[in-house]
Amino acid sequence: MPIATGTRLGTWKSTMGEASITAQGQIGGSYTNRLDAQKAIVKSGSQGAIVQQADGRFAAYKIDDGAYFDDLNLGESFALNASGKAAGVVDFVGDDGASVQGGQYLQAPIGKDKGEVVYFMRALGNSDKGWKSTLIDPIMGAPNKALQQDEMALLRAKGYTVVIDNTATSEDMKAAFYNPNTAGMVYLGHGGEGDLATYEEHGWLGPEDLNKAEVSKKLKMTYFQACQTTQKEEKWEDVLGSEVYGWSRNATNFDVMLANSGSTFIPSPGDLLNPYVWKGETVAQAVRKHL
Repeated sequence: MPIATGTRLGTWKSTMGEASITAQGQIGGSYTNRLDAQKAIVKSGSQGAIVQQADGRFAAYKIDDGAYFDDLNLGESFALNASGKAAGVVDFVGDDGASVQGGQYLQAPIGKDKGEVVYFMRALGNSDKGWKSTLIDPIMGAPNKALQQDEMALLRAKGYTVVIDNTATSEDMKAAFYNPNTAGMVYLGHGGEGDLATYEEHGWLGPEDLNKAEVSKKLKMTYFQACQTTQKEEKWEDVLGSEVYGWSRNATNFDVMLANSGSTFIPSPGDLLNPYVWKGETVAQAVRKHL
């Protein structure tokens, strides 16, 4: 039986107050998996809730959260602070098309679904929880996370599911590479001597830590936005089986911002001054080339 309009599905809490999240009508019928239900919510253009039914299938509902929030992956959506989920509620979906699953933000495709995933893995803030991780890393990360929004929109329009992880550990990275549907990855964090500094304290990941046989056969590109990672470019490309972008030297935050700044759709006057555009090494160019 469909859930009645006005039924409480959860509670949204923040410093701004508290509001009930209520059902406002079912979207479509039932779906075999939660992602299909999420796609139905995205197509409706509204916020929503994914509910698992007694038969194991999933239903999608429009919701009223008592407020209006978006940009889930930037931390501004009600879904991050939703609590007290009613029985059967699996996820809440923000009006940016994203839900929270296991600490990762999943954005459903807008275009015809390819059944493939592109990961945006981030590990800034892992610097032993000292002044660098609490002050410098957030300042470095904020503009780049914002600049990557265009690439995410392009990928979703192309039919890719986008997954964002702001606290990517070594195990999270392995799981992303080993997902058989992974088509691409953009990593934002620190690196050194060819390896990646992942989110857990003193965490490092190098090409030697991956099992080549388990890496997704659909992987087409990886962009490491971290210092010195392509000092092991040949090893990374061998184990990943695809092209790897990055820096062999220390990269400044300005370098990374330029790499994230190339126009996704129509070239802008600023592109003429961007050396990464001329080299064909912006994230937007890598996405257009490989995905």
